[in-house]
Amino acid sequence: MRFLVTVIFASITIVSCTKTQPERTTITLEKPIVIARDSINKIPEDVPVINPFKTHKLTLLITNNVNTFFLYKGESLGLEFELLRLFLKEKKISLEIKLIDDMEHIRDSLHATGAHMAAGTFIIPDEPMPNVLYSKPIYTTDLLLVKHKDHTAAVTSPSVIRNAPYVKYLWDNNKNIEGLTPIYVSDLTTKELLLKQVHFKEIESTIADANEVALMQAIYPDIVVEKVLAKNAPVGFMFHPKMDTLRIIYNKWLVKHKHTTDYRWIIKKYESLPQSISNLLKVAPIEEYTSKLSLYDELIKKHAEGIGWDWRLVASLIHQESHFNPKLRSWVGACGLMQVMPHTASVYGHVYGKNIFVPKSNIVAGTSYIRWLEKNFFKDSSIAFIERQKFIVASYNAGPGHIEDARALCVKYKLNPNIWEGNVEKMILAKSYPKYYRDAVCKYGYCRGYETSTYVKNIFNYYGRYSYYFNQ
Repeated sequence: MRFLVTVIFASITIVSCTKTQPERTTITLEKPIVIARDSINKIPEDVPVINPFKTHKLTLLITNNVNTFFLYKGESLGLEFELLRLFLKEKKISLEIKLIDDMEHIRDSLHATGAHMAAGTFIIPDEPMPNVLYSKPIYTTDLLLVKHKDHTAAVTSPSVIRNAPYVKYLWDNNKNIEGLTPIYVSDLTTKELLLKQVHFKEIESTIADANEVALMQAIYPDIVVEKVLAKNAPVGFMFHPKMDTLRIIYNKWLVKHKHTTDYRWIIKKYESLPQSISNLLKVAPIEEYTSKLSLYDELIKKHAEGIGWDWRLVASLIHQESHFNPKLRSWVGACGLMQVMPHTASVYGHVYGKNIFVPKSNIVAGTSYIRWLEKNFFKDSSIAFIERQKFIVASYNAGPGHIEDARALCVKYKLNPNIWEGNVEKMILAKSYPKYYRDAVCKYGYCRGYETSTYVKNIFNYYGRYSYYFNQ
């Protein structure tokens, strides 16, 4: 058996939902288990894999990245994760997730862990590899050759991940790769990191699927498409070789449900994610104000006072979240003025159903969640009040777990875990790089740090303006 990498275990419980309220997942992370070369002989060649229809629990290996699986606003999200969750909900099967770093050795990992399936934007090859079972395509994507916009010479040497499914799909089948000689990089890197390296002109070019390219272009618009190498490449789930019955049942379900409203809604939701990121990262305009900031000033003042916050800071958060539009629903299902997730509104604000769009109820839910964050996180007396507020604001966007991870990284890299700018902010940005989000001190994995950094920056930019124009 080949070398296996760090595997982080997470238990996830599935609860019923509606289309307008994403499924709530409860996630508990345990300490990483490292399977190293010198201990590989201690692992059985095959860990028994048990029929999930008997145990009502399915174990899934999945990669933690911007497209497949990530945590955002306290929710477990990701295109492939959510598509599989539809199947599990109907079959009344709970889900155990094992986050895995190294997708090159995914087949060995299925054997060594006894997992039933794996997900990670697997391009289904024309001729399947031995001892690998794939589902029917769950969606299709274009494979794109990309470069920096300033690169005018012919592209000849894309950096790619050795033995990754998309590389095998292109080179094994000679799909539109004439004149391209791949440069193979570490199997512990990611396509997202390679796209960042294109942006910073550290590599000539790379290859990625259209979903990831669109997401990264929202942050780095100087990444441009040089060529479409393959159109409509099929993406599927991978199954343990002893799980052919599970695969057949899943395929039958997929044929029946692939064109349903719920299934298409998930696809469409993630198609809108790049635009959502782009909108969030736009530079905040300079406004002219009258005697009021918004129609909701009095409500904001009342409930900001209830949590001991300057109403202008709460208003700044609302401006960033919704631009004072009480009917707004985000790509991920966050609602109303404070863009509260339905689950969050019900748990912390006792706000249910359509009431989440009522301005008073929404502000109650949002400020109640802020109060909960304050009571449970960043309580160290050495943290200045304004810095603590920055941590809370960042947590409102990304979830407190990612901010705690960033603070733990600060301790490791000798930065100040009690200061946002240049310290915790620096490490939240780092959590989009595998070196950092795979670190043992991190419990919550990948984070779109650039979004959280810009989110905090914009809100405190608003706050500075509002403090000038409006009295406390």
